Amino acid sequence: MLKKESLDELLLRYQAGEEELFEEFFKRFSAMMYRYSYLYPIAELERDDFIQEASTVLYRAMGKYNVENGTGFTAYYRTCLKNEINSILRRALAKKRASSRDNVMYEEFETERIANKYYEQTSGGPSPYIHPEAHVLLEESVDYFIHSLSDFEQKSFYWYTKGYTIDEIAERVCRPVESVQNALKRCRRKMREALYHY
Repeated sequence: MLKKESLDELLLRYQAGEEELFEEFFKRFSAMMYRYSYLYPIAELERDDFIQEASTVLYRAMGKYNVENGTGFTAYYRTCLKNEINSILRRALAKKRASSRDNVMYEEFETERIANKYYEQTSGGPSPYIHPEAHVLLEESVDYFIHSLSDFEQKSFYWYTKGYTIDEIAERVCRPVESVQNALKRCRRKMREALYHY
């Protein structure tokens, strides 16, 4: 077992660029990772996923740890790992609340609303009148578009078509604003591809 001094020396060497030392730390702290995976079972994470998350926390902790702050690295890592577990549990709970609060059928997009968004994005104005015969083609294109979206993109786009702001959408889907912005950019690109020939 490593002594505190040798652990601190290894951390300084790691922070100086000897990244191969991560394996040594992983071996040292893997027992703690496995113990926490049993103490804090998280439904969304299988054991291997939990260990991967714990490894990522270890990697970040090793980079941020200050040897001179007086706290031993083991206590520092334990705190970082517990904080990450709490964050995962909070996100899971928020997601559970959001899905029960917003139990909507995302497949029930209105064709005209999607067409209007498409025309607004491409021409800057409202959509023209849609002839009934062309409506069938539009429905097929919209169906293709909706099925090309991921679950997250569908949710983001659904709330976007309902008139919600990006900040409001981010709150509803429990994701960062940047993630929603990127999802909506992907949606616009996929919409252009799906409705281009229409």
